[in-house]
Amino acid sequence: MSKTFVALSLVGGSLLLFSLHATGGQDVAPDLAKRITELEKRVAKLERLLLVDALASTSTVSEAEAKLVAAEERLQYSQRLHGKGYVSKTDLDADRAGVLKARRQLELAKAAQDDITKVLEIEVLEAEHNLAVATQRLEYTERLAAKNYATEAAVKAEKLTVEKAFKELVRVEAKLQVHQEPTKGSRDDEKKD
Repeated sequence: MSKTFVALSLVGGSLLLFSLHATGGQDVAPDLAKRITELEKRVAKLERLLLVDALASTSTVSEAEAKLVAAEERLQYSQRLHGKGYVSKTDLDADRAGVLKARRQLELAKAAQDDITKVLEIEVLEAEHNLAVATQRLEYTERLAAKNYATEAAVKAEKLTVEKAFKELVRVEAKLQVHQEPTKGSRDDEKKD
C-alpha cells in the first residue's frame, strides 16, 4: 500500500511544501522532521550571515564618514597652500575630486545600510502577520473544541504554533534592533553638529 504525505512548514518567512511518498508501514515523520531541522539550520546560518553583513555595512558607513572628513580637511589645507602658491591647481582639483569621491562612497554605504534595514523591517511585518494568523487559528480551534468539533491535541498544536510565531517575532525584532543600534548613534552625532 502506498501513501503520499504532504506537509507544510513555515521556515524563515518562506512556505515550504514537502511531498513524501511512503510504502507499506514506513514512517515518514522522522524523515520529515529531520529535513525540516536541516532547513531551519540553513536558514539560521543565512540569517547570521545577513546580520554579519549588516554589521559590516555599519562599519562601512563609519569608515566612509571618516574618509569624507579626512578628504575635506585635506582639501581645506590644499586651498590654503594654493592661495600661497605652494600647491598647483591640478593638485587642488585632485583633492576636490577626492572629496566628491568620498561623498559618493558615503552615499552608497548609507544606501546599502538602508536596504538591509528595509529587509529586516519587512521580516518584522511578516512575523507580526504570522503571529496574528496563528492567534486567529488558535482562537478558532478553541471555539471548535468548545463545541466538540476539535480535539485537545489540535488546540495544543495551535498553541505551539502561536508560541513559535511569537519567538520568531522576538528574534526578528532583535535582529532589527541590533542593526539599528549603531545607526542611531551616528544619527545622534549628526544632530549635535
